[in-house]
Amino acid sequence: PTGTALEVFNTDPLWVGLTFGVIACLETIRLLETEPGTRADAKILDIGLYPEQSPEKLAEYSLKELQNGRLAMLAFAGAVVQELVNETPLILNLQN
Repeated sequence: PTGTALEVFNTDPLWVGLTFGVIACLETIRLLETEPGTRADAKILDIGLYPEQSPEKLAEYSLKELQNGRLAMLAFAGAVVQELVNETPLILNLQN
């Protein structure tokens, strides 16, 4: 074993499939529990996460969340590419 995170796809496809299956089931349950007209907020407004619920602030929060999500996806893609190019585990690359 090389110790890379991507090695899991080559070693045990049963656990990978089981993990993706559990995630898919949980997301399906969450989607079915939301009402069809309110799937944009997924009941987040009901728990009081946003103290000020004006449409302008909610649009601003939505934009910030979208931008942070895109940045996180780019960071993850960069980590995967670095591990593929260097052929060393990501934790060793971070320590050096």
